[in-house]
Amino acid sequence: GRLPVRHLAGGARAVVDKLIRYATAPEALGTWRNRVVFLADDGDNNIHQRDADQLAEILEANHPDVENEKLYIDAFEQAVLPSGEEVPQLRQRLENIIEEGALIVNFTGHGAESGWTEEKVLESTQIPDWQNQYRMPLFVTATCEFGRYDDPSQLSGAELAVLNPIGGGIALITTTRPVFASTNFLLNRAFYNTIFVPQNGEMPRLGDAMRFTKNNSLNGAINRNFSLLGDPSLRLAYPQYEAILTHLNGLPLSEEGPTLRALDQVEARGQIQAGEGAILSDFQGQVEVLVYDKRQTRQTLGKAAPVMNFEDRTSVLFRGKATVEMVLSPSVFLFLRTLTIASEPVKSVFMPRSKQATVMPMGDLKALR
Repeated sequence: GRLPVRHLAGGARAVVDKLIRYATAPEALGTWRNRVVFLADDGDNNIHQRDADQLAEILEANHPDVENEKLYIDAFEQAVLPSGEEVPQLRQRLENIIEEGALIVNFTGHGAESGWTEEKVLESTQIPDWQNQYRMPLFVTATCEFGRYDDPSQLSGAELAVLNPIGGGIALITTTRPVFASTNFLLNRAFYNTIFVPQNGEMPRLGDAMRFTKNNSLNGAINRNFSLLGDPSLRLAYPQYEAILTHLNGLPLSEEGPTLRALDQVEARGQIQAGEGAILSDFQGQVEVLVYDKRQTRQTLGKAAPVMNFEDRTSVLFRGKATVEMVLSPSVFLFLRTLTIASEPVKSVFMPRSKQATVMPMGDLKALR
């Protein structure tokens, strides 16, 4: 890992302050810590969108309690402007994600030191204006040269993200030279096979994740084209404990999950647990409850490549909060009239926030039908 600072006073000190703020500031708590965003370029027979979708599905299968958001360029309408084709909705959504926060933002596609995609979904000139100092993501960029740090004549987008003193990214796993889609995917897949997996009872530090990723994906020169710009000793802002849903309407949950109807009123109870199932009886704070509808099949528009189908969960049925005193207090909520549950499960996520400054448990996933 490396911090691409060029001087002490306004460079190294500002980056160290960012690292401390990321790890300790109470303002940094929030549901953003449970979100991973997959953004993919169009064209090239959908290779970038297919690769991103495979990564998102790996995450969904292995870590279903982590929210993932799929942003594929060809799923958005493009506008023809004097400067060329652009995707205004997607560009704005990325700006909103930076403001709202995400644990990881993963980009797959064409890029350069100056930004991502021919449609200018991200331009490096935007990065110094980001003010997301309490919600900074790790960027994973499977694209050409976005992280080139050895050109004294300019700062790459990745460098600007690390050096932004009031926002940007907390770190980047990025590229310093041209790379190729096929090998990008191998490295990207290895990364998601380790970044959410505890090692010796603790979540991995970025340096350990990078070592595993490189050792289990690529060989040769292309391996060296990927670098970690950031502190290798840093752990991502993972939620530390688990929120376990145990009862609905006073009844214990079964493996298959209960069946609920639209407009049902539901009382939910649960527990906050540490490692190996130990209940935290002294936990106090709030829990945010999110209930998503079942996954829907969506299609890209087929503008630059054949139409591609992908599964996505876009409809939030309920969002609310409840107080946690010793165990999860009852959370009473109503489903929306637009509930489309059939035989497939919906997804519920519980994200508690402790009164203690930097403690935030991981949400629990239960399949409700």
